[in-house]
Amino acid sequence: MRTPLIMLNDLESLSANINRLLHSVEAGKGALADREAQLARVRGERDEAMTAALALRAERDRLRDERDALLAKIEDAQVKLNAILEKLPVPRAMEHGEPARQGEFDPRDDPHAHVRQAEGETYER
Repeated sequence: MRTPLIMLNDLESLSANINRLLHSVEAGKGALADREAQLARVRGERDEAMTAALALRAERDRLRDERDALLAKIEDAQVKLNAILEKLPVPRAMEHGEPARQGEFDPRDDPHAHVRQAEGETYER
């Protein structure tokens, strides 16, 4: 049989263990609250980053569309310029293979020669 003193010691030990468990639970609750607050903050930061990313994507798409429109205008202008250049008369000196005289068109001085070369046009001397 257990003596009252042993039983009292067991109760005190049990009480101390319960107090430690309660303290541990309270500390766990505090840590959990801290983690939940941290999670809420990080989620807010994520939402802000996603909103910024969406805005950047929209800006990128707008700039891409603007670039494509400008490229189309440039290509159209090149086609028109080539049509105009084709209508210009060829200087007589070039017809006979002679170098162009001062004031006459010389294809080496043509600022658009690279466009014509890309389109397959060539000028021979």
